[in-house]
Amino acid sequence: MFINSILGRSGYYENVKNVLVGFTMFIAGQTQGAYLEFGKLWDLSTVKLKKGAADIIQLVITMSTIQASIFIGSKNNMFIFWYYYGKGDAIDLKEWKLGEKFENGGNVPSLADSFINEQISKLRTAGRCEESYMYSDTAVSDVTWEYQLFSIGSSTFFRKATCSGGICNFTFHIEDEFTDPLDGRKWGDKKPFDLPGASKYDINYSFERTKSCF
Repeated sequence: MFINSILGRSGYYENVKNVLVGFTMFIAGQTQGAYLEFGKLWDLSTVKLKKGAADIIQLVITMSTIQASIFIGSKNNMFIFWYYYGKGDAIDLKEWKLGEKFENGGNVPSLADSFINEQISKLRTAGRCEESYMYSDTAVSDVTWEYQLFSIGSSTFFRKATCSGGICNFTFHIEDEFTDPLDGRKWGDKKPFDLPGASKYDINYSFERTKSCF
């Protein structure tokens, strides 16, 4: 009924082909071709989407997401859903019960462990375990191919060590953003291309570790 309601409206059929071709090319990895197809949906005289285009785009995204979830995990549906209905509000992976999965996914464990070991080794070698010490840097985490974490992909991974009295506390966090799912920034004016009716939003998460310097 919903599909018939959208496609049955006057003037909507003219955009169906462009939308379907665009998404087909995007799924096939032909990002530039998809970007050009979606560009045909705009009325250049008013710089607005042609009649019905937004509804059709949202319909195809919903159907494609349901099919894609079989491969990349149902939690990814929530990232897409929030893109359209979250009103731009930031989310924390802990609230979505994805925090522990992130901590143990991709290269995150190695990035955290190597940082901890490097700082402890540095203090031990210098004989400074009982002194106050602070150090921070960044790396790039990647959980692209972890089940349910595909939408996060690569992120700037912030790492910080704070030591005192022989005890070191380590804090790790990401401050990512869900935006431009079609990679529009790679083409045209190099700016993010957010889909009609959607709002970009921040993805945050932090976790801590503690280790003795002795």
